[in-house]
Amino acid sequence: TILIGLSESVETLTSQALGARKYRKTGKIVERGLVLLLAFTTLDAVLLWNTETIFKMLGQHPELATIAGNYVRFMIPGLFFYAVSIVFQKFLSSQGKIQPLWYISLSTTPIHVVATYFMVAHVQMAEKGAAAAWSFVHF
Repeated sequence: TILIGLSESVETLTSQALGARKYRKTGKIVERGLVLLLAFTTLDAVLLWNTETIFKMLGQHPELATIAGNYVRFMIPGLFFYAVSIVFQKFLSSQGKIQPLWYISLSTTPIHVVATYFMVAHVQMAEKGAAAAWSFVHF
């Protein structure tokens, strides 16, 4: 996604700062990365909120446009947490600390599967439940 592309600069710049032993600069880079990604996520959320309307204007079948709009609206809260997590993933990766990321992924994947199954099958929220589970896991 675009968020990942924007966050790549955090990894590159923090790697350079760490190599130059400018440790305080890494904090500033992370702060700026957070501001940049959260600002972009806010703009992205406005666009995504209108997915249904945009799809209908582009000639998509109205029922599919509604389903896509529902999915995206329930996914928007998780985008902000996702943006924050990407910045810290890139920060840790720039230091070569990949093991914490692996443990986080290992622990959240089963939670995501269970949450999605619960929201879709038991609560019967369909596409809204799948998106809500995605948002929950990124919280």
